[in-house]
Amino acid sequence: MTITLDHIFICTAAGAAEACELLDFGLSEGAPIQHTGQGTRSRRFFFFNAVLELLWVDDPAQVRQAPAAQTRLWERWSGRAGQASPFGIGFRSDGRPAAPFLGWSYRPDYLPESRDVLIADTPLNEPMWLYQTWGSRPDTAGADRQPLEHPAGLAEITGLRLIGPFGQPSAAARALAGAGLVSLEEGERHFLELVFDHGRQGMQVSFWPELPLAFRW
Repeated sequence: MTITLDHIFICTAAGAAEACELLDFGLSEGAPIQHTGQGTRSRRFFFFNAVLELLWVDDPAQVRQAPAAQTRLWERWSGRAGQASPFGIGFRSDGRPAAPFLGWSYRPDYLPESRDVLIADTPLNEPMWLYQTWGSRPDTAGADRQPLEHPAGLAEITGLRLIGPFGQPSAAARALAGAGLVSLEEGERHFLELVFDHGRQGMQVSFWPELPLAFRW
């Protein structure tokens, strides 16, 4: 049983016009999603093993009510230009190994009652860390399969490098870094570099300042 990357979200302006940067680069966009009962929506880009989401709050009242309020998505989204990390990093397992960190169980309305997500109780200057014992790779989906072929030629996310004003990383962050699931570096502003296909081609692109994001492949 292993723990692998499931999804990444980046908080954006309402409507996520920033997605145009990814489309112009050569990504194919999948179906958007509304997170019922959570007050958020996202535009999504699917790769063989994980999903990249551009997420925004579309119902400020709902996202600040239980159960969504405990996620602090409102604080993360509204503070994304400041010290709050605009990122969420979710992992999944192919069985039920011990969770990689301690946290609390979140059961949003948009998931079946039998499913929940473990969220680490960490400061806002770190990404939202999530873990689930369900889900699968996008390239194994059946009728719900999303577009996985990108004109840019990217296939799998094989590395995550997070930069930010973390100070002393939380126990959850240290556990994930220790397991080789993420790389953490201290920096003045929040930024994420995604490595695709082990960086074999030696290419890179940055989407700053529209997105705090870079690709290396």
